[in-house]
Amino acid sequence: MKEFHVLLKAHFQLREAEDYRNGLLVSTLYNIHDDSGRTWQPKDFMPDYGLDDQTGEQKDWVSIKQKAELLNALFGGTERPV
Repeated sequence: MKEFHVLLKAHFQLREAEDYRNGLLVSTLYNIHDDSGRTWQPKDFMPDYGLDDQTGEQKDWVSIKQKAELLNALFGGTERPV
């Protein structure tokens, strides 16, 4: 079980490093081409994996579902029964 925990931790560290690398690339491009004067950071383009913005804790499935429904409606999507 210890080995699995170590592998899982390494996997999440690698995923975070990949997300940071992609965020760095995108933030660099935005800083070069954006005329708004805002300085973009890599964290602006990194996923939060369901973490609440204020508390940093994991969001519950209900709030994630509500946000998905809102985005679906904003982009003109239709709901399909599951």
